[in-house]
Amino acid sequence: LYVNGRNVSTDILTPTRQQGDTAARAMTFCVTRFTRNTDNTIAVWYSPTTPHKDKRQLSMCYYGKRNDGTPFVYNTDASWMCREASMSLATDGGENQNATTHEARWNTGNIELAQWIHAEEAEGRPDESVTAAAWPQHGTRITKTITPRYFDTENDSVLYDFAPGFYGLIRVTLRGCTSGQHININGLHYTCTGDMDEQAFGRFVPGFWRKVLISGDKYFN
Repeated sequence: LYVNGRNVSTDILTPTRQQGDTAARAMTFCVTRFTRNTDNTIAVWYSPTTPHKDKRQLSMCYYGKRNDGTPFVYNTDASWMCREASMSLATDGGENQNATTHEARWNTGNIELAQWIHAEEAEGRPDESVTAAAWPQHGTRITKTITPRYFDTENDSVLYDFAPGFYGLIRVTLRGCTSGQHININGLHYTCTGDMDEQAFGRFVPGFWRKVLISGDKYFN
């Protein structure tokens, strides 16, 4: 959850869901310190469970009191703009990330409207139960950043060793790549932008890692 471009939850993913869990889950966040007295942009980056029997995916209510004490409430409707993210799960159990389709300022409202579509409204069901997530949220959060002990070049690949290992996500800084170049980072299939500095960063599949193998197409160096 982002308000005016700032991450409200500070988690990588929240809440943590078990495989096959498609139940409606409700979370409440206090966003007062992120808001402005003028206009505010609220944005959500989310990954729907797959497969999902219901087209409905997300609902939001923004409510509170103004400076003069009068209450306000805004609900999501068809005026909300949506776009498929540049990241997704891969069929081999890893992740796909196409950085060439990523819109850097998507969570600030400064977007290319032609690339977005309006949300579709759907009615709720009176018999549907909603589970309120416990507080504090138990999500995936980065607690420490570590660097590899050493690396070896093996033919057209590079092998990094993080002995004795860790549980988490892998982030790689890339320089001097070609736009559209493909790099495989332990199952993270990354398509480069060609910017001077860019970062490939997994989001969906944390794991236990010790050795990280990086390889690529004919442009890989």
